[in-house]
Amino acid sequence: MGPPKMISDGYEGIIIIWRDYRNDDGDIYGQRIGPYGEILWSIDGEALIVANGIQSGVTAIADGEGGAYLAWVDYHPDYESKAYVQRIDGTGNTLWQDGGIPVYSPSQRQLGPKLVSDGEGGIIVLWQAVHYRLRAQRFNIYGERLWAEGGVNITDNPISSGLYRICPSGGGAVVVTWVTSGDIDGWKICARGLESDGTLAWGEEKTVVTNPYSYIGFDACEASDGGIYVVWGESSLYATRFWMKVQKITGDGTSAWIDAGVEACDQWYRCRKPIILEGKGGEVFVVWELIQGSKIWQYAQKMNSDGAIHWGGTGLVVGHAASYLERFKAIHDGHGGVISAWYENRDPGQYDIIAQHFDSEGVYHWTIIGLRVTSDESMQLYPSILADGKGGAFIAWWDGKTGGNIHATRVDYWGELVPGLFNKYTARVTDQTIVLNWYLTQTSPEMRFRVSRAMEPDWDFILIPDAHISASWSSFSFKDTGLMPGTAYRYRVDILYESGSRELFTTDPITTASLPVTLYRNSPNPFNYGTEIRFYIPAPAQVRLCVYDISGRIIANILNQPKESGYYLEHWDGRNDSGTRIPPGVYFLSLTANDESTSRKIVILPR
Repeated sequence: MGPPKMISDGYEGIIIIWRDYRNDDGDIYGQRIGPYGEILWSIDGEALIVANGIQSGVTAIADGEGGAYLAWVDYHPDYESKAYVQRIDGTGNTLWQDGGIPVYSPSQRQLGPKLVSDGEGGIIVLWQAVHYRLRAQRFNIYGERLWAEGGVNITDNPISSGLYRICPSGGGAVVVTWVTSGDIDGWKICARGLESDGTLAWGEEKTVVTNPYSYIGFDACEASDGGIYVVWGESSLYATRFWMKVQKITGDGTSAWIDAGVEACDQWYRCRKPIILEGKGGEVFVVWELIQGSKIWQYAQKMNSDGAIHWGGTGLVVGHAASYLERFKAIHDGHGGVISAWYENRDPGQYDIIAQHFDSEGVYHWTIIGLRVTSDESMQLYPSILADGKGGAFIAWWDGKTGGNIHATRVDYWGELVPGLFNKYTARVTDQTIVLNWYLTQTSPEMRFRVSRAMEPDWDFILIPDAHISASWSSFSFKDTGLMPGTAYRYRVDILYESGSRELFTTDPITTASLPVTLYRNSPNPFNYGTEIRFYIPAPAQVRLCVYDISGRIIANILNQPKESGYYLEHWDGRNDSGTRIPPGVYFLSLTANDESTSRKIVILPR
């Protein structure tokens, strides 16, 4: 399995997408997880794109209706590489033609597609075409191309492989940024506006920055006022100093800050891999890695929309002195702060997912060295991170201990792992007993549950006091006995926290097996001075319970009256209708309800 990509499903849940080799070729699979952690598609994921060749570089955005748009590159035996797009619905079904729609039909080298919404339910896709040129195309919700067959050519200048971004800029327009190099001026970051009708804006492409020395990564993000922010790393001659610099480009292509960009940090040590995010009120966050000797640090800086920095020339330390820190991701938490995640070898031979959360004041909400999301003795790699809309985050990763599975968890605002990501439940009915089993994707020893039962026809849930729940690793079981035959029940299982509870799942109606008129074995039997007689009536009836001797003569009438359906218990003291004790011997209990009868042998012992 390849690294997971994660997007919102628009309903407080997530869709996770990855490349999968279960069919030898690298196909694309996905899984949808609901707001309570419940697995909504097949347990092993749904096959979204299955085709000859290898499907690589998959990316996705939400479609706003519970599904997603996908883009990827198909490495097919008949051609070098071709980019495709596809739309899936909330159940994982593809909505466009089988195998996806090529972004450009001619067989030529196409790489690295990136997606943004077009603001009208469709998408704009950007890709790297032959000779490393950039092209873009727009598709509506039905998969129809809205621009020219070959798309729009963004630039005629060769660009560095994979180093480009596309950001919405309002009204369906976008801004494309990229890195180009090779001329006398050294490397450059350029930008170009693109209108919703496919018209190139600004008259010409704009040069954001030119630097003859070292380039160390770049990123771009949308600005809420219609422009974009661009961040890049650069160094001085001979790499004696390093900077992270930021520039704001307005909606008309004008640089809003000083030409050289505003310094987010000024360090002696190597800075690289920046990520830029816009927060609330125009605040801008930059997160990057810093290499100092054999250690890797993670730093951050906050800036105002006018370019003023908040956390000094070096920035805020996010991740502390890991010997190996890789593939970090960062998101805005939706509440004014930032959550980042990465993997590192905090323990020798072991790679774990670590995360950190800081607010707009630079205050850590988790431990100073980061929250340890995993601690298994194996390889936990390639984290993907997504805001949960409540100040926390969903985190997904590739787990190497089981041959390469995809795992996910949810972390709340304060760094508590949200327990009990629900996988599925099963129900088994045996006569008048219902056994519930449920399975979670993660557990903790402190996990507690509450079970409530509802019965037809009113379906009012009533707590089952002292419900015994057995546990085995990530599976749990509850057995409910002595239920009414032929009756439908529903169960609700809640997960309990110190601060309250939430519903984990509610079952569909589960119906117990029907029973005829039933006379159970009396107890005790044999007996001396009395016995308990239990019986069941499936429907309202005139019920008669009596005792016969071996000649068939009635010697005692225990009960003769109308009864509603249900279980009943009668006590008989061994006396006949006159109040005289019956002599020891063998007798027969007979139960009649309307036209149904049943009987059992009883034995009265000498006194």
